[in-house]
Amino acid sequence: MKTLILLTNNYPQLSDEFFIDDEIRIIADKFEKIIVITNYQSKLELKRFIPSNLIIKEYNNKIELKDKFYAI
Repeated sequence: MKTLILLTNNYPQLSDEFFIDDEIRIIADKFEKIIVITNYQSKLELKRFIPSNLIIKEYNNKIELKDKFYAI
């Protein structure tokens, strides 16, 4: 199974990192699963491209780095 893991601070909740939308459109069909690991943020109603194989996992930035990797 081909899986892409993307670590990010803001995508897809905040209004920056819009270039990732274009990248996801290009590569979405190349992977069976795309996992986006992002810092927990309040939800905004942004019009982002979210393919059906994309899963968003949020973390609390107060968690230690080793615990973040363990969660993966």
